[in-house]
Parts: sequence; C-alpha cells; structure tokens
Amino acid sequence: MKNLTDNDYSGFISGGTCVIGFTSDSLDAADMTNILNEFEGKNALVDAATMNIDKTSTPKTLGVTAAVVPIIVIFKNGKPFKVIQKNDFSVEKITKAIGGGTANITLQ
Repeated sequence: MKNLTDNDYSGFISGGTCVIGFTSDSLDAADMTNILNEFEGKNALVDAATMNIDKTSTPKTLGVTAAVVPIIVIFKNGKPFKVIQKNDFSVEKITKAIGGGTANITLQ
C-alpha cells in the first residue's frame, strides 16, 4: 500500500475510485492500515493508500485535520465521495461505501 505525499496525491485520486486513510504522527494507525491492506487485497480494482497529515499539506485543503483523524475517505473521479469514521473501520464498511448505502459527504 502506498504512503501518499503532496506530489503524488492528485495522480492517485484521478483514476476512478480509490481509498485514502488519513493519519498523523501522534496516532497509532496500525488498525486502519491493516484494514486498508486487507481491503486492497480483496478489491484489486480499487487502490488504497495512507496519507500523514503532519507531513503533507493536502489534507488541510480537504478539511482533514488532527480533530478528525484517523479517517478513511473514498474518492471517485478525483472527488471525495464518502467518509468512514474510526468507529466504523472495516473492510465491509469500505466495500459498502464504495457501492453506495451510506450518506454522501462534503469536505471543506
């Protein structure tokens, strides 16, 4: 699974559907990373990555700050599509969100 930087973020989200788990230096993101790895293993057509908000500036432009991480954001066609909060992290929730069935979100 890729760890995104500001330089490769735009290219990563531009190709259809993808999933990014946002985290920070002060959090233990092992659970989220394990779930994303498992998801990616079961869903070869959807790329997954992580992005550290402390080492990049892009998350702030989306409204992703220390107050909301860890958080998983699903992107479709380069735009944020769905958000999965920490308490809902699971392969099943990500899969369901990609296929629909949860509320659309608006990021700043």
